[in-house]
Formats: sequence, structure tokens, C-alpha cells
Amino acid sequence: MLEYLTEICDPRSVSHPDLDPLSAPPGLDVPVDEVPRLRQQVYERIRRAIINGQFAPGERLSVSRIADSLQVSTMPVREAIRLLEEDGLVETSARRWTRVATVSAAQAEELYPLVGLLEEYAVAAGSEATPAYVRQLREANRALEHAQSAGDPMTCIGADERFHALLLDGCGNQTLVQTVALFKSRMRLHESVFFRHGTRRSTGQHEEVVAAIELGDRRGAGALVRAHWASGLAALRQESSWPAAGLRS
Repeated sequence: MLEYLTEICDPRSVSHPDLDPLSAPPGLDVPVDEVPRLRQQVYERIRRAIINGQFAPGERLSVSRIADSLQVSTMPVREAIRLLEEDGLVETSARRWTRVATVSAAQAEELYPLVGLLEEYAVAAGSEATPAYVRQLREANRALEHAQSAGDPMTCIGADERFHALLLDGCGNQTLVQTVALFKSRMRLHESVFFRHGTRRSTGQHEEVVAAIELGDRRGAGALVRAHWASGLAALRQESSWPAAGLRS
């Protein structure tokens, strides 16, 4: 039932939501407006509901009911579902069902160490940090801290992705950057579990990385990044159970 979804913002205050990943678009109970951006708005609304846990892992999605809730036709909803499937957030079986993806503990055990290893290499290989770059890193980390305080998993993920994207800046290896982005697209449900139930240690670990970069210790900063991803995986393991958090063992 879509009625159970928590209202994210008052419909009277909605105009044209900013599509920046750190913004907070309205929920599924607010009609979509502005036709040129219709598909993107529908995509953002459903994506937010999945990441915030309003749609549970494995839950069936009704295209017609989502369309009715947003007061749009089924076409932009189907297009949004296709994009969400590419993101790894939705699974479909032709003419049978569409559901929120379920992700496995085994997948997390594979992905987190790989991303940690790649980001360690990228940070260690990065160019000398400027004061402006260090300031950007700290601003992104503060945005994550604020999102955690607000209890908003989607905004947490956006802020965390911004921080880690900045870490990859300057490594000069676009293949590496694209590979990390591909892996992370498969980790968003894991990360949503982490930021819904996980620890606040991320921002402290981020600051340790920034401090090492600021001191010019790129190798040390890289090792800290790898340890940070290992810590995230350990936090997921410590959830009450993988299945209870929406992950298969």
C-alpha cells in the first residue's frame, strides 16, 4: 500500500525539486509536475522511496499504483523502473513482476574490498592537494554529518558519494573512476542499509583521510580509505542479521 509511505514534504511547498543528489525531492504522495523533467522526477521519487526503506527489499512494485499516486501516466513510471533496474535497485521478470532488488551478503563481501582497494590506489596516486581541494573534502564531509543528523539515508548516500568522488579526483585514471562508479551502482542498497542502521563513524574516518591528504601523506591516506571500506563492511556484518536488514546470506 502506498498509503504507508511517510510524507517527505508538504505539497504546498513543492515547486520544481532540485535534482542534485544532495537535495530532498518530494515523496510518492506528491503529484509530479513540469512535464519536460517528468521521467527524471518520477525516477528520483521512486529511488528515494527504495533507498529510504519505504519500499522494502524484495517488495513488489505496482506501476499503475505508483502512477496513480504521482498522478502521471504509466509510461514515465515504466521508464523510471527501467533506469532503476540499470542502477541495480529494481529487478524485473518479463510480464510477471517488478520488485525492489534484494542484495546478498556475498555480494557485499565481494564489492566492499574491491572498492577499498581501488580507492586506496587512486588516493595514493593522486596529485598534491591544494587548500581549495581540502576545503571541498571537508565541506562534503560536513554535508554527510548533517544528513546523518537528519536521519536521511538518501541524502547521506549523496553526500558520501560526493566525498568519495572528490577522493578520486586527480588520480588521472578515468578507467579506474568508471570502474569504481560501476561497482558502487551495485552497492546502493547495501549503503542504504548502512545509513539507515549503521554507525556514525564514517565522518570521523573521512576526517582522518582528509588530514593525511592535507599533510601530503597520500600513501597513508590511501591505507585509511581501504580501512574505511573494511569498517563499513564490518558494520554491515554486525547488523542484527543480513536477512533482517534486507540482505540474503
